[in-house]
Amino acid sequence: MADEKEIEQKHAVRNAAALAINPTTAEVVWEFEETSDPNGLDAFEEEYRQIGRSWFARAPGSDEWVSFHDLSVEVREALQQRPLHSCTPPERWPLLHFDTLAQTILRLIQRFPNEFDDFDESLKDLDGMIDKVPDEALKALWRSRCSKLERLVEVVKGKVGD
Repeated sequence: MADEKEIEQKHAVRNAAALAINPTTAEVVWEFEETSDPNGLDAFEEEYRQIGRSWFARAPGSDEWVSFHDLSVEVREALQQRPLHSCTPPERWPLLHFDTLAQTILRLIQRFPNEFDDFDESLKDLDGMIDKVPDEALKALWRSRCSKLERLVEVVKGKVGD
């Protein structure tokens, strides 16, 4: 968990970045994150953690991604009006958190094995999205990571069923 001063500094940077976001030119992506703390600043106990889709925007050329929750209502609503395909082109999906996502999925499968019976269908949907990625190297990377995730899920499902 970050200390109070560090959290204040990060909020100040994020608030400044939020003010620079123009909804007509902003880059927008989504990731599966802990919805209670999409910025990763606070440590929540396990029972309060919840994974969901979190949306982030940034001004072109900026390195600072800002959670939609940290944007003004006007900017957030304008961004939400954009077509989904223009907001989340697969070639821009952040890859940095894949391992965290995989670990979280596996932890959830271990805790709630009956909730993941349709996981194979979700992987097929993801495979279809990967097909649309124009960059062949990125497409290959995503396929490799999804293949590893599939194998990990099968191992965990096997252990849960024992």
